[in-house]
Amino acid sequence: MHQVAVNASEPAEASPVVPILKSIALHVAIFLAAFLVLAAGLHFLAGYRVQSAAAMAAILAGVVVAVARLFIPSPFVKPRTAIAPQQQQVPTDSIREVIETVVFVVVLVLLLKSFVAEAFVIPTGSMAETLYGYQKVITCPKCSYVFPVNVSQEVDPSDNFPAPIVACTCPNCRYDINFAEEARSNRSWDNPGWGSGDRVLVGKYFYELVDRPERLEVVVFKYPGESSWPATGPQKGHVPLNYIKRLIGKQRETIGIWHGKIYVLSPELSPHYDDYERAQHDPELMARLWQVQYQHVNEARDKFKEGKFTIVRKPPDTMLAMARVVYDNDHPATDLPGIKRWEGKGWEPDNANGFVNPGGAAEMNWLRYSHLLRDSRMGKTLITDFTGYNTFQTKEGPNPHRGSPPQNWGSDLLLECEVALDKPEGQFVLQLSKSHDRFEARWNLATGDCDLYQLHGGKEEKLGTAKTALNVKGRTYKVRFADVDEKLTVWVDNALPFGEDGVSYSPEKFNFASGPTVENDLEPASVGV
Repeated sequence: MHQVAVNASEPAEASPVVPILKSIALHVAIFLAAFLVLAAGLHFLAGYRVQSAAAMAAILAGVVVAVARLFIPSPFVKPRTAIAPQQQQVPTDSIREVIETVVFVVVLVLLLKSFVAEAFVIPTGSMAETLYGYQKVITCPKCSYVFPVNVSQEVDPSDNFPAPIVACTCPNCRYDINFAEEARSNRSWDNPGWGSGDRVLVGKYFYELVDRPERLEVVVFKYPGESSWPATGPQKGHVPLNYIKRLIGKQRETIGIWHGKIYVLSPELSPHYDDYERAQHDPELMARLWQVQYQHVNEARDKFKEGKFTIVRKPPDTMLAMARVVYDNDHPATDLPGIKRWEGKGWEPDNANGFVNPGGAAEMNWLRYSHLLRDSRMGKTLITDFTGYNTFQTKEGPNPHRGSPPQNWGSDLLLECEVALDKPEGQFVLQLSKSHDRFEARWNLATGDCDLYQLHGGKEEKLGTAKTALNVKGRTYKVRFADVDEKLTVWVDNALPFGEDGVSYSPEKFNFASGPTVENDLEPASVGV
């Protein structure tokens, strides 16, 4: 049997230049059309700035072209001819496809990094306790409390002169930990290596697409300036440094700080200056508006005395993010058995570093906290803004900011505990002190109702009431009570019975004095049943 195969004759191959140019022109036309339409839409309909609209339009136009190219015939692939099945071959150009894919991915990543999102590693500890920079995670050899210590000076010093970190102080029991000596005397203790800072992913146009940044949100920005610091701004390798901070002031507001509290004067009440208007026509002035001479310091004092400023109150999540430990009773120091920070009539320690009260007393049984440090001769002391993260020490000596000297009185407190109910009867109270006032969260354990009170000079005022779930026999609850920014906040497990806004109070109501008092602030926190 004979087989005869007939091949259709192929026409002379046309020059590939024309279809390639047509394809490129088509892609460019699609890109430009999509760019112009999207830029115009974003700019005019959504109210974006021209630069923001152009950047977003370029990215979206690139995506449009990437999708469109799936439906545009490629000029590099020749059309198949009618040939016998045994002679069919699939035209491939795998190397070209790989190169195109790699180039497309690289360009897309660069566009995303430049205009959409970028990852950052926090280098320093200026945002601790919220975000940590380079750190060593230390386990205290005396109380087993685990805490981070800033080692930016060792890993990435700003002055390019690294200094090994050799010691620190535990924020819980205040034990001074010398790394070398501790490793020699305690075989079970190891000097840990350093770890990189926290990582954040920054959405560069999130606020353009969704909303403007809100106060107290964390933002990243390039510090203004050109060369020297502090005259014009810090740089590293002739590149402006990225700064990560919480947003405090908005446009045309006046910001005040009084005894650690942040206050805001609204734009309509703030003094008006023509700096910004003049800078609209002067790019050099616009680049200098951040400098001290344009900050107009202390020119709104009279309005502060008149009560025109409004205090900035942190929401619950921000409170927890910014909180720093004063003392964790789950980690008592093994070498300080004689120092008891929590004591009270009717309370006995249990086997889990907690306390038990059988209840049934005719009067309130108080378990009170005293801030006792290692030097027992000091007696009771005030709670301060001490933080273990800043206690790093080099061979040359202690960190000049060790413990944030001069330490400031910590007037805003948060008390946290676990509550196990054997009987849902009687009353349970958390109490916090501040200057001449004491504040209480009182639970009726039969109903779970919580009442908030302000106590002053033998008088008390009820500030609010709310239903809670703290009334079930046999359950264990995690309870928090905070007095922060002249606002009382309560947590029962993950619930906020008084809402995120909590219950605010006015210290002026009782002629509130901003300084600490012996009778109250040496008993800063208490638990009663």
